[in-house]
Formats: sequence, C-alpha cells, structure tokens
Amino acid sequence: MFADRPIAVETAGGRVLRATAFLVDPLVGHRLGAAAQAEILFFEPGSLGVEARAALRAVLVRASSAHVLAAEGRRRFWSDQAGGAGGEPAAPAVSWMAGVLTFIDAALSEGPVRLDAAAGRAGLSADRFRHVFAEAQGLSFKRFVLWRRLQLAATLLAGGVDVTTAAHEAGFSDGAHLARTMKAMFGVQPRRLVPSG
Repeated sequence: MFADRPIAVETAGGRVLRATAFLVDPLVGHRLGAAAQAEILFFEPGSLGVEARAALRAVLVRASSAHVLAAEGRRRFWSDQAGGAGGEPAAPAVSWMAGVLTFIDAALSEGPVRLDAAAGRAGLSADRFRHVFAEAQGLSFKRFVLWRRLQLAATLLAGGVDVTTAAHEAGFSDGAHLARTMKAMFGVQPRRLVPSG
C-alpha cells in the first residue's frame, strides 16, 4: 500500500502503525484505516522479476516512512522478493513450475484442483511437492489455488462478466461464495470490480 500522506494500518494484535508505504506478507491479518487516497497493489507470490523488484525498491526509497508486516514462523515474502543476493529471489528455481501453473489455471473452472494431480505433473510425491511448491511460491498449494481463483474472478469481473458467471468460471460454488472469499481476502465485494455504466 502506498500513499502521499501517512495512512493508518492496524495489525492483527491491535497495534496501529502510520506510514506512507506498507508491505504485507501473505496471510498476515491487518486492517487499513480510512484514507483519502491510497494505492493498493496485490503481487502474486513468485511473480516479481528483477525489474519489478527494482521499481518496488525505488518507490520505497521515495516513501517518507515504511513498515513491513511480516509473517511469523514462515518464510518472509518481502525479504525474499525485494532482496536476495544479486537482486534474485531466494526461492528455488524449479523447472517444472511453469507446467504446474498452467495445469492449475486450466483446472480452476472444473472444481477442486487436486494437489496429487499437480504433484504428478511435477513428477514428485505429494509430500515432496507440497514442500517444494510452498518454498518456491511463498504460499501453500491450497492458498495459491485460491489466489489464482480470485485473480481469475477479478479479471472476469473487470471485463464485464456478472458475479455469478465469474464465480462459476473461477471454480467457486456460487456468487455468495466468491463474495465471502473476496471480502475476507481483499476487503472488497465483487460488485466493486464490475465496470459501471
């Protein structure tokens, strides 16, 4: 989250922080206070290349104040994404990941995306795949699939598709399921993403 003036963010523990920039690890509870204007960007785990990390660092350098809300006991998303030796992320490179991501995206509208099927695509046991996938992506397989479902639904909604159709195309049981999940993850209702007019 970025703003020209300090914005308030309440942590899961009830502490209120003020800054012009916040980097929030995946699954870290927080609440954004009322702000006249703020830019909120959502990054897919593992998606920040060298140029994007450099641009992110440049924005942080210009910020008058910044906070990182980090996950306790888990790999820190922002330290891996925005740091790393030589500007590279700390997550391991895996040659089969592109095929697995394609498999996940193709399976979203068909219902549950099975971890054992994805592991088979990678040529790994389910247990080994679960570990390596989480290390490479910064999220568990289940949470990553949910993220991709939400990303697909948001893209469809922004393209003018109605909430029920977007929910079904992204693999949610109905529009209410999509609405609850989107509200819990992003704090907005799906209808806010539908173009007006």
